[in-house]
Amino acid sequence: MKQKNGFVQIKITNSIAELYIYPPEDEGLPVTVKDVENYLSKEGFLGWNREAIDDAIKSGKATYIILGSVSYPRLSGLLLTVIKDDHMSAVSRAYPPSDASNAFTVDDIMDALKADGVTYGIDKDKVQEFVKNPVYMTDIEFATGKKVRQGHDAKIEYYFNTHPTLKPRENENGTVDYHDLSIINEVRKGDLVAKVIPADRGEAGYDVSGHPITPSPVKLRQLEPGPNIILSEDRMEAYSGVTGHVMLTNGKIFISDVYNIPANVDNSTGDIHYSGNVHIKGNVRGGFQVTAEGDVIVDGVVEDAYIQSGGQIIIGHGLHGNGRGILEAEGNIACKFIESGKIFSKGSVAAESIINSEVQAYENVNVTTKKGLIAGGVIKAGGDVNARYIGTEMGAQTIIESGTNPDKKTEMDQLTKETNDAQSQLDKLMPVLDAYKNLINAGKKLDEKNAEYARKVATAVIDAQNKITNNKPKIDELKELLNSSVNSSVSVSGSIYPGTTIVMSKIIRHIEKVYTHTRFSFQDGEIKANVF
Repeated sequence: MKQKNGFVQIKITNSIAELYIYPPEDEGLPVTVKDVENYLSKEGFLGWNREAIDDAIKSGKATYIILGSVSYPRLSGLLLTVIKDDHMSAVSRAYPPSDASNAFTVDDIMDALKADGVTYGIDKDKVQEFVKNPVYMTDIEFATGKKVRQGHDAKIEYYFNTHPTLKPRENENGTVDYHDLSIINEVRKGDLVAKVIPADRGEAGYDVSGHPITPSPVKLRQLEPGPNIILSEDRMEAYSGVTGHVMLTNGKIFISDVYNIPANVDNSTGDIHYSGNVHIKGNVRGGFQVTAEGDVIVDGVVEDAYIQSGGQIIIGHGLHGNGRGILEAEGNIACKFIESGKIFSKGSVAAESIINSEVQAYENVNVTTKKGLIAGGVIKAGGDVNARYIGTEMGAQTIIESGTNPDKKTEMDQLTKETNDAQSQLDKLMPVLDAYKNLINAGKKLDEKNAEYARKVATAVIDAQNKITNNKPKIDELKELLNSSVNSSVSVSGSIYPGTTIVMSKIIRHIEKVYTHTRFSFQDGEIKANVF
């Protein structure tokens, strides 16, 4: 580094201190009055002539100003260091000694940096270079901190489709082929189904004062053993133990083989209860039950029967519910038509038509095929309701509720109450626990009765703290889910008729005229219609 900036130097001759002011070279910067005043103040000189200094700087020539008599023969060099706001950089400015006998040494620089709180990340090569070729009144970054390296959470990589969608293939005549949904994840025995990508905990950084900067905490993940799952010795890989079907339910891998029923569910079979998937090649007759922990696929018709699934329900033809047919699924429900039935889905519902039925879906209700009709009954969706037609020209009473997820709201209220109760208990118990701690720390021995009570208080405090900690992520997840409901909508690509009632966020809108190609959404406290 070459001296380019202007600088000042105090020289002492026969006990008289003189301030020499040197102009910059090349494209260097001149000294400022403020710089000079700061330097003189640090060296203990008072009462200087500010105008004389200003004139000397403006002259652009090397000149000096007499400061007055001093009692010491020389001055050491001065190093002023500023630690930046983020504490990751230390920038120094050096001022020259009064004569060459007091030139800066490496130890001088190191001691000055340490005195200013700089202990880490010092560039010793830069210090040595400065000592060999000092450059004054120029910013020099002698130290830089080490940036923290953030890590990342562990994650599980799945080797199957974890988000099967209800997008059936539509035929040229407008009908939908529910036999070709591509939602079954076939797996062979020995197939790799999941693998843990380990967490990276990151690497700590340090600021120039030597304070550690810890990376953000990361979340660890592990594979859980389950039916038909084989884990590797290090529990980092999961393999299928059977040939069958794999799916992800509530964050857990579920593998099962499929129970095939070649004909109808009727008097010849009785009720069906199975821990895996069920594939019924015929119909499900009225009065019978089918329950499965996996998916239920019915190629034919479901009458006034009861089907409950821990996965998805796919009905190839449709539901003739006669007011008693019920379909309940933890996942999606796809049915060619739904007539006089009750549908409960924790995923989405898709059909060609829904007539006089009660439908509840945590996510969307899609009736968007060529027929695409919702007429009569009550439709409740946590997400969007999409149809070609809603209601009828004859004014069939049809209620559509969008953004409704009562189970999640109840769960949210319950968790919030539990958390508030735990916090209230914590507020009452902590002073008691602290009082016992103070007695113990003071060397006082508790009698048996107080010792037992202190243990009970400590246990209650831990329980309350655990409840608050465990509930928080669940509450945050539910808040995000419930808040997203305001973005839900009701859309018709064809027409919506009078007799239909739309409900969003407790706001009710009665349809009093025919709307076509319209999307209804909750805006500014009301349900608005927008043509698309």
